[in-house]
Amino acid sequence: KMVNPYLAYDGLSTDASSNAISFGGSGSIGSNKIGFTQQNSGTVYASFIINVVGLQSWGTNPYKYNFCFTNSANTFAGAINIFPYASDPSNKFIIGVSKRNSNSYSNANAPYNTANQAIVWGSKSYPLNTNILLVVRYDLSTAGDVVSLWVNPDKSTFGATTPPSATIIDASSASTIASAHNLAYFNVRTGAGSPAMLFDELRIGTNWASVTPPVVSTKIIPSSNNTGQDYVYFQQNMLFVVGLTQDCPVELYFSDGKLLGSYWLTNGATNIGILQSGIYIVRVLSPQGTRSYKAAKF
Repeated sequence: KMVNPYLAYDGLSTDASSNAISFGGSGSIGSNKIGFTQQNSGTVYASFIINVVGLQSWGTNPYKYNFCFTNSANTFAGAINIFPYASDPSNKFIIGVSKRNSNSYSNANAPYNTANQAIVWGSKSYPLNTNILLVVRYDLSTAGDVVSLWVNPDKSTFGATTPPSATIIDASSASTIASAHNLAYFNVRTGAGSPAMLFDELRIGTNWASVTPPVVSTKIIPSSNNTGQDYVYFQQNMLFVVGLTQDCPVELYFSDGKLLGSYWLTNGATNIGILQSGIYIVRVLSPQGTRSYKAAKF
């Protein structure tokens, strides 16, 4: 189901008007495919934010959460796996990746190998109720294919031409299945009795920059009557006014003084729709008095 609020990650451009998807922990949801343009060569990337709420219902089912690429033949590739951390299974979990989906798990913080289904587990554990950014890359151009996973990459790398070093890589010779080509879907799967989790901000692309868009920087140019205690900024299709104590109207003007539109600020934010880069005048009509600002959206 859809829930509010949305999930955010520091430095990553996110949609404040959207909602997250909640897996309520009541059972298996099977396979849920999100389609994209079919990839037969090169690299395909996916990024998304998760927040694991609880591990209390894990039980003994072989798999719980699995995020992966797939094709029309349901060959699962670049599978991201989550499992309770052995030393603290009620409060922490580990993350692993494999070239193919594996229905066999080990609660031992080490790869669990089955025929052609090796999961490479990361060395770190992660706490519940924390937003975690995951970026996975499946490389179809390398002999045998290679899958790479980044867990909480540094925000300074967002939008870069070249990705940073991966957190986990599965470049093993096992799991090399030719039919993994023709990738055209991203698949979200859960097992029976899966604990609750939030999932948000899924992006699919062919390079690092396309799935790690940084927050659009906004240069604030205060007007002469600004007290310095508040400021405005743009983020995607949202306008934010920081420092307000009450909801109020706001007017947005082009730099030449032409009115673009009138809006209502709720909790200091309003949806202004798609806005081109440029200089804008923001006029806030608050009960504390009318204030004007110039803000540049890049």
